[in-house]
Amino acid sequence: MKYERKLKKIFSWFFVSAMILSVMSLSNVKAAGKELGMDNVKVTSFEIIDTVDGKSIQYKKESDTDYASYESNPAQFNNAVCQNQQDSRIKLKLGISYEAENVLQEGDTLTVNGNYGGKLENFTENPLPIKVGNNVLGTWVYKDGKFILTFGGDFIRDNPVKKFSAYFETGEMLIRSASLEKSTEKGKRYVKYGQVGKEKICTPFEYRHIDASTINNTKQILSKSPDGSDDHRITWSIRLFNDIYNKRVGNRYYDYFTPYLLEHNGQYRPNSYTGIYVEDTFTDCIKAPVLQSVLPWVTGIDDSDKVIEGWYSGCGGMLAKEVKQGSKSREEIKNSLKKGEYCIYDNHDGTYTLMLRWWDMNDSNGLTYDQLPQVKNAGGVGNLLKKNEPDIFGKLSAATIEKINKLYHGKALQNIIFYFHANYTPVKEVTEKKNTATIVTDQTGKKEYPATGKLTPPKGIADAPANPLSIKMIKTDKNSGDALSKGFKFTLETSADGNTWAAFDVQKANVEKGTYNDADKTMTPDENGVLQIKNLVGGKKYRFVEKDHPKNYQDVVIDNAHPNDSDHTKSANSKAVNIAATNPQGQVVVMYNEKETTEVSVEKKWVGPKKDSVTVHLYAGTKKIKSQVLSESNQWKHTFKKLDKLDENGSEIKYEVKEDVPAGYDVKIEKNSIGGFVVTNTNTEKTTVSVTKKWVGPEKDTVKVILKADGQEKETYILKKSEQWKHTFTNLDKYNKNNGELIKYEVDEEVPANYEKKIEGTQENGYTITNTNIEKIDIPVIKKWKGPELGSVKITLKANGQEKESHVFKASENWMHTFKGLPKYGADGKLIVYKVEEETLANYTSEITPDGTGFIVTNTNTETVEVKVDKKWVGPKKDSVTVKLMADNQEVPNKTLTLNEGNKWTGKFTGLKKYNDDGTLIKYGIKEVLITDYTSEVTENSENNYTITNTNTETVEVKVNKKWVGPKKDSVTVQLMADND
Repeated sequence: MKYERKLKKIFSWFFVSAMILSVMSLSNVKAAGKELGMDNVKVTSFEIIDTVDGKSIQYKKESDTDYASYESNPAQFNNAVCQNQQDSRIKLKLGISYEAENVLQEGDTLTVNGNYGGKLENFTENPLPIKVGNNVLGTWVYKDGKFILTFGGDFIRDNPVKKFSAYFETGEMLIRSASLEKSTEKGKRYVKYGQVGKEKICTPFEYRHIDASTINNTKQILSKSPDGSDDHRITWSIRLFNDIYNKRVGNRYYDYFTPYLLEHNGQYRPNSYTGIYVEDTFTDCIKAPVLQSVLPWVTGIDDSDKVIEGWYSGCGGMLAKEVKQGSKSREEIKNSLKKGEYCIYDNHDGTYTLMLRWWDMNDSNGLTYDQLPQVKNAGGVGNLLKKNEPDIFGKLSAATIEKINKLYHGKALQNIIFYFHANYTPVKEVTEKKNTATIVTDQTGKKEYPATGKLTPPKGIADAPANPLSIKMIKTDKNSGDALSKGFKFTLETSADGNTWAAFDVQKANVEKGTYNDADKTMTPDENGVLQIKNLVGGKKYRFVEKDHPKNYQDVVIDNAHPNDSDHTKSANSKAVNIAATNPQGQVVVMYNEKETTEVSVEKKWVGPKKDSVTVHLYAGTKKIKSQVLSESNQWKHTFKKLDKLDENGSEIKYEVKEDVPAGYDVKIEKNSIGGFVVTNTNTEKTTVSVTKKWVGPEKDTVKVILKADGQEKETYILKKSEQWKHTFTNLDKYNKNNGELIKYEVDEEVPANYEKKIEGTQENGYTITNTNIEKIDIPVIKKWKGPELGSVKITLKANGQEKESHVFKASENWMHTFKGLPKYGADGKLIVYKVEEETLANYTSEITPDGTGFIVTNTNTETVEVKVDKKWVGPKKDSVTVKLMADNQEVPNKTLTLNEGNKWTGKFTGLKKYNDDGTLIKYGIKEVLITDYTSEVTENSENNYTITNTNTETVEVKVNKKWVGPKKDSVTVQLMADND
């Protein structure tokens, strides 16, 4: 029972039938290139055909009298899109007539609405011709619900076309019943609105029937499948379904997502997929496949807890993070991938490998439903379902919606489809493309999942002729898919048994499509590469044989064992087909040729920082052939492959490479040893380097600074005070032209004498060169004593008031010291003021006096003594006496005492120096001013304690006369008495 849903985009052929109603002979009409209005257009027919059953879908135009009735009750329509729950394949047929006063000009465009209201596909890859007989009016495409006609070509230029009728037919557009609006009522219809020409239409669609069931079961599905294709592209899908169940009811499958989670209170199913890794190599692609989208599929439960059937997403997007390959190997990328990351790796051999690592489906730490933007914005999966599908989930109770929210809350995604677009060379016949994905899980191990997609050419070209006695050959370029016509010639051969072949005599009347060449009785395909022959003889085999081709295509030979196909392009003969009148239709063969090809490699080199990417263009002469974006992801290399080697004349094509040169770079393009191109971009960005000079010390008149680039001298400049000691080196290359590295700019200088340099700063912010004066001075200091010398004394040298250094002066050094090697200038560039200070000494003062370049420090003893004087009189006292101070037997000037009764004849000399300058103890004495009639006797009672005794020296006479009263003696002694003593 096949389950996989294939969202196929089956593109079909556009059929155009046009008839010129009025043509006159005229030439040299200038192209106008304007948009033509709809006023001159009449829609003659419009059909909506479901190719599944071949029936036309009934619709109503707004101008129909019963339009409103059918619009309000679509059950009246006799059929509907996706009727009976079946997928539809819709193609549109439009007929128009055009008539205007003005002649159609080359470049004119006409846009006609042809929108039926349902899903649309664009058919724009290969614009188809608007043909009238063998004449072409231009091309047309179908885009965004509009038929867009572009007029041009020789016939339009040479003939005044004012009228024409045309018929257009799109390819098939797959409409999945599961993608339509949903209803619990089976067979119910609704209308969708479109527009044809200027008129609105309504088209009936059948709702997708939805039921709800108790499942009690779950499945897991891993698969790879094609999900749509046209003639050049296949949409591949990779499915990781962890929790799903499906059952067949009648003519359709009913699909139930996450039944286990919904029926088991939000639990993960047992053995959920873990360790998920996907690897898939795409071959034959013309460019890297693209991850188009990642869709998680969900559903909910009804108010009875039954699982609701149907496909519901609305929460997908680019849920995987792309990792660029850069310069890493495929294995390195594989090993580095984290969960939720993928890389489409260019193997540089025409193949691309998808590597994808996904989160465990039972790990709530990975990507969860709540993290999906749509779910997050809605407030939960239940709310999102109610919002997106109100007809199904809008009827549920609020409690049920909240229950759905909680069941999915914090849960890992369970059922996911990854959609990839892969582009191939357009085909002219149904062509299979095989692809095998390898999916690894911890539960299943490593398994391969093969798939086959089909590229289907546009109908009308690839369709078999209706006449069974006709044969059609389509000639195409194997590599480009282009139709081959000009320069190709064919004959038709016939055989009764397929072994012996003879030429079939084709007449001009037999050539239904293509050109009959009278000169050599050959045939050339038309501009679509089609050669169609009618009126053949039935009951025989036929084949085409290529007889000639342009010189730039390879030569071919008949190879009966290997008829011409895409794998045998050098065979001249097509496959043989049976022509019989009993066949339902004629036969179609496709023949291939390919040009001689060459390759042109291009490599990008950078001198300077690399840009993110750069575009190079391959030219053949002035014609741009191909373009390629170079980046780290392709190692800045590319090879243009399958290039035409020869032109139509057989001359070798000379290829050149040009580049969209990035801003800030110049370009040099050279050929390498193997003929490829090396495109070197050299950064031309400029930079500047500024330098500022600072002085610590007196400024010089000038100084020369040197700019260095990567260590080598580049420029010099003389800095001057008049320029504020500043300069900026300008117009400097930012990057090294040899190695592309950022140039390191530095500055240096010729250092002035007596200065040292200090360079600070950066290349970006500028440099500062500070010159500091390094002149040195010596400061001698002499120590002198006035008074007795001490054992030592510390003297401190100060620079601008700050202590610089100290020295202890001693007698052993003769009380001298020189402070040596002192900077002359301070950090502010000013002369440093040096001073000395001495430690405080008891009983000494300190006097510091400059002495040339040094100092003399004189210490004077401050100890004092006093000399006491007492006065004694021997004889009458004078009123006062004057006493002089003597020091070392020398009278001390201006040092006297006056003694009198008032001070009780006592006094003191005070504050007297104790020591001489030479340190000897001063011997103090006293001397009295001479007093008449007195002597002065100084007595030192103790040290510096004196008594002065003044003795009166006046004399008197005492006359004695001896009188005897009695006999005189010979002599007599008379004693003098003073004061009775």
